[in-house]
Amino acid sequence: MNYGLLTFNRGVFGGAISTFGGATIQNTVCNNNIAVDGGCWVGLSENNVEFIRLSANNNTAQYGGVFDVYGPFFDAISSQFVNNTASIAGGVIFSADSTGSMANNLFIGNTAPQGEVFYSERFLRSDPLVFDYSTSTMGFDIGPHAATTTTGNVNPLASSTAPTGSAFYASGVTLFITDTIVSGYSLDLETGTAPSSTIVGDYNLFDQTPVISDTGITTGTHSIVGNPLFADNLGHLSAGSPAINHGIDVGIYTDLDGNPRPSGGGFDIGAYQYVAAVVKLFLPLVRR
Repeated sequence: MNYGLLTFNRGVFGGAISTFGGATIQNTVCNNNIAVDGGCWVGLSENNVEFIRLSANNNTAQYGGVFDVYGPFFDAISSQFVNNTASIAGGVIFSADSTGSMANNLFIGNTAPQGEVFYSERFLRSDPLVFDYSTSTMGFDIGPHAATTTTGNVNPLASSTAPTGSAFYASGVTLFITDTIVSGYSLDLETGTAPSSTIVGDYNLFDQTPVISDTGITTGTHSIVGNPLFADNLGHLSAGSPAINHGIDVGIYTDLDGNPRPSGGGFDIGAYQYVAAVVKLFLPLVRR
């Protein structure tokens, strides 16, 4: 599917789409859909499924506010997910027996009791399950007005309803997180009790000392804590952000806006590479 518009649909398995094989969905808007599983999409297969430049907002489900994934290798690239809700698990993604990767994505205001952004678990498969998560920006409330726990100052314009679920949840799965900003969550990383429940992070920026639950979680020696200094409510960086030049090469060479990575002094953490404003000086033309 290319250049699709999927809005105000209702379903049981997939509010807008259900697939039982490989699929590529790109340049598509998926808004205001409702389902039991997968507010926007449910996928059941062993084939690759890829989403590129998807905009998914205000979708609702019990499992997977946007995606409910069973089995396939799953990619989401250069996409935006805003204000999606799961009443049980996976505000954006509920993944069972799946592997995959996500890069250059923006997540804002998504909610669920577990896994506000990402929930993954092992169900039937016995082989190693790995998800790779990189170059993304996520927050419950982001922007120049957002509250930050590192300064202790709460701006009255910031959201007064803090999320209570974890941002990431992994059970029986290994989740790698790199070059990602995590901002505005009361619980950042959570693992389940199943064997091989592991979250491995490095080169990330947390707006507070990472709050973790259970074992098998490492945040990495190169991850940092600080105010991301967002320039707007889309997560662009302003000058002086600690995310600038603190990332690492993960094989992603453009950002969510299409700007090149790296630029300036190096790779930036988050979905956007910082681009300094260009000042143009126009001189008068003087002729003899």
